[in-house]
Amino acid sequence: ESAKIELYLDDSNLQIMIKDNGVGFKKVDGASNRLGLRTINERLDIINGKIDIKSKQGSGTLVDMVIPFDR
Repeated sequence: ESAKIELYLDDSNLQIMIKDNGVGFKKVDGASNRLGLRTINERLDIINGKIDIKSKQGSGTLVDMVIPFDR
């Protein structure tokens, strides 16, 4: 198993992409029932961030987060 983390920065956003080739997981109603990912989602909501999670059992997971900020 391996994971890749990519960071992108522009004038108003930090984008973080995390991709692994692990076992993946089944999502429920479009959201993960995993505590860690649910907590990240709640914290991003507080700062008007966005998260997109794509996962398929047996095919790994991609987590794409956008965090807005003012310079």
